[in-house]
Amino acid sequence: MVKVYQHLGLALASFMAFEYLFFVSGFAEWTYDT
Repeated sequence: MVKVYQHLGLALASFMAFEYLFFVSGFAEWTYDT
């Protein structure tokens, strides 16, 4: 059962990191455009 939670936590962490990178790159593009 612990392994399932570990896997879920890892997936959530990587997803959040991806979303953060996506947001930062989008924000950088937006600031460069204006």
